[in-house]
Amino acid sequence: MGKTVDKSWASMKGGKPIDQPLEFLENYPKGKAYLHPLGGSDEVSGSHKGYCLSEFVEIMSSCLSIANFLNHIEDEKEKSGKFSLGHFFIAINVEAFRDLNDFKKNVGDINRTLRNSAKLPTHDRIYTAGEKEYETEQLRKSFGDNLPLVTINEMKELSSFYNVPLPF
Repeated sequence: MGKTVDKSWASMKGGKPIDQPLEFLENYPKGKAYLHPLGGSDEVSGSHKGYCLSEFVEIMSSCLSIANFLNHIEDEKEKSGKFSLGHFFIAINVEAFRDLNDFKKNVGDINRTLRNSAKLPTHDRIYTAGEKEYETEQLRKSFGDNLPLVTINEMKELSSFYNVPLPF
């Protein structure tokens, strides 16, 4: 639908970066394109951790949701015309592992440490997981929802493409 992705996410065999999602989806099942692990491409930058996290997500997104995996995502497309991409969500009962208040304090400590880290000269703030969404939610509760024109246009395009009417 005309969107690009960051060139650090994937590359063609041989190293040419990919920023077109369709180019990736067409070439990945054929072994001609690759996703990069989180953390880069070498262990010095932590790619081994990103690789293991990526494998975990792949297992949960494919095996658990009964979707195709790795370069087999196109197998279903040949039958139905659609890619078989899976998703997963996880809920963890923290209290099965430790005291909830101690856990919350540790999470708060991590977030405060990250937010107080050195910032790039072009940035005045470091956001932690969920912080932008929380602030947006608070603004919307106070002032209502103000969708950007680009979002409204995307919704209209998707509505038309999938033949689903918009409520406005």
